[in-house]
Amino acid sequence: MSRTSQYPLAETSGSGGCQSPTCDGMFVDTSRAGRRRYCMPELCGNRANVVNVRACQSSR
Repeated sequence: MSRTSQYPLAETSGSGGCQSPTCDGMFVDTSRAGRRRYCMPELCGNRANVVNVRACQSSR
């Protein structure tokens, strides 16, 4: 069962679930653009970015 089906207002109310595959955190998006992806960008977002960079470097 996905998080959005558990919390039907998650997509419309400015709240959502962390998009990190290893985190189940929830957050309320208060940014102007409303494009927040991670519960803690400095932790979960950094981990995702490191994985992406290492994948690009290893494919060279």
